[in-house]
Amino acid sequence: MSTHAIELCQSESIEVNPSQNMTIFVKDPLPREEYARIAMRVMDYSSLHGEQVGFIEKPQFSREALGRLEMMGGEFCANASRAYAVYLAMKTSPEAQSLTVPIEVSGSGEVISVEVKKIGRGLYDAALRVREKYTTEDETFYFRNLNVYGTWVHLEGIDHLIVMKEDMKCPEDFFKELIQSMEDQSYEALGLMVYEPLKEFLSPYVYVKATDSLVHEKSCGSGTIAVGIYKAHSQGKDIDLTLFQPGGYLKVKGTFTGRLEEITLSGPIEIVSEGVVNINY
Repeated sequence: MSTHAIELCQSESIEVNPSQNMTIFVKDPLPREEYARIAMRVMDYSSLHGEQVGFIEKPQFSREALGRLEMMGGEFCANASRAYAVYLAMKTSPEAQSLTVPIEVSGSGEVISVEVKKIGRGLYDAALRVREKYTTEDETFYFRNLNVYGTWVHLEGIDHLIVMKEDMKCPEDFFKELIQSMEDQSYEALGLMVYEPLKEFLSPYVYVKATDSLVHEKSCGSGTIAVGIYKAHSQGKDIDLTLFQPGGYLKVKGTFTGRLEEITLSGPIEIVSEGVVNINY
């Protein structure tokens, strides 16, 4: 039986609000092999209680990038990426009204560019531009005596399953069964995106494997991109879409040329707080 010694430390932290997908950044260097354990502590109700945690690192492969964000399970998170770019813009050029910020992010092997614009006191708009390497596939599931039709959108660092709300009566139970059925498969994170096309409303559920955490998120950036890809392929044309979500809205647009190219994800970001967090791990 293995034991794990409890370490006590303090770290500078930032809490950010991308459409209420509350995200915590840990600034001080900590062992990467402990990120998942630390994240679970920080996300706990008795601590800062966010939906996800990212760790700020030095760039690994690019001289262009101003910094690197490593998510708690090595996954890709579009909302956290946009929020991290806002933080870097605020720190490096606090007087600038707009700034293009290149960053490295876990789950992506390329530098990601984010256009940050100041729109109010502590409030920013951040537009992330990506050329996604993605694949799609349709799959039918049998759940509680009913067929559930879904479309997978496989992105770098996260795989999203898009289902229609009318077909999904108990999404969290369905998602738990899906996660269990995939326990032997290799992935960083899974998303279940419950979509209502008539209302353009998205209800996102995200599971991160390393932390074994399932969250009904207030908004999901990569899930919004996945729905944009799904809609572009379904309609065979460019998209410019505003998706409403439990915590607000996100916008996605792109050019369709048989694939969705030059994808842009945008929406508001608020810097909520900066301080020190006590971490027991």
